[in-house]
Amino acid sequence: MKTAYNILSALAIILLINACTTRNNGNMLGINDRIHHDDFEYVVTDFSVSKKITGDHDSLSAQGNFYIVSFRVENHALGTNHRWDNSTAYVIDDEKNIYENRVEAQQLVNSVTLFGWKEEYVTRSQSTDTVILVFDLPESASHPCLMVRGETMMGGLLNGNKFRKAKIQLY
Repeated sequence: MKTAYNILSALAIILLINACTTRNNGNMLGINDRIHHDDFEYVVTDFSVSKKITGDHDSLSAQGNFYIVSFRVENHALGTNHRWDNSTAYVIDDEKNIYENRVEAQQLVNSVTLFGWKEEYVTRSQSTDTVILVFDLPESASHPCLMVRGETMMGGLLNGNKFRKAKIQLY
């Protein structure tokens, strides 16, 4: 009984320390840095900024600037597939404005740079998938960063869901 109490006390102290040390604005990351989410990692491998996207037979102009982001999902789990979609990643700016992936722009990019656009992806165990996401940010957006959404998993409980605070700089 005393051993169980000691283990629970130690776990409570670890959770408290993690909660106190993760209340900042998040971890700032750069290109090719990983957002760790349990057995999964998210990586921005490259990005570009453009006013216009031209496809095979069509073009699309940004309301401000298109941020065209190469986004890789790595599944390090053993025997577990990872389901995710085009809304897993989003962009946030200094003013905390949130920008979602523009599917029609993403599909237009896929018509020229085939990455296998789908509404939902399944990254198999021990494999990776890379897609291109497109965000339309106003000219006034400053210091845009990519962030990810996801469910709380055991690893997230133990580290205060740090993946929800991690930001990959797109500037």
